[in-house]
Amino acid sequence: MPTSKITVNRLPDLIVTSDYVEGHVCTADEAEVLHRAKCKAIANNFAPHLRAMRRHKATEDEMRSKFASIAQRYTFEGKYADRAPTPADPILTEARTIARAKIKEKLRAKGGSPLSISEMDAKIAEVLERNPHILLEAKRRVTALQDVAMEALDLGL
Repeated sequence: MPTSKITVNRLPDLIVTSDYVEGHVCTADEAEVLHRAKCKAIANNFAPHLRAMRRHKATEDEMRSKFASIAQRYTFEGKYADRAPTPADPILTEARTIARAKIKEKLRAKGGSPLSISEMDAKIAEVLERNPHILLEAKRRVTALQDVAMEALDLGL
């Protein structure tokens, strides 16, 4: 399987394998475009982790290991293989958004490094379990949005 070496924030020679090869329902040009898009997406996903690891004086081997983990789990749709499915319930979706914002705010205040997606999903579940008032706030927000939408429909907007 073809590979590419990419550089992320001056960390060179990070290897990305291509899931797209000539003959696999796409042309060579399409495969190259898809591979470049995958490389760029992985680099964008890895960059905040790399910045945090540099702040915490991680070794190059640790940085490369983290990159390999992210690259291995990345799928072209922009998701990680172990990510929890997005809830269809608008109240739970809003509650997760509120919890995520609170977690990120607390991490920034403490100067902590970003969480992986699976770590964030686990932390969100924990925060929602310990803080039922977040679900109440989410319900209030969703209800308010639904009321505004209904008013707009009633007004013919």
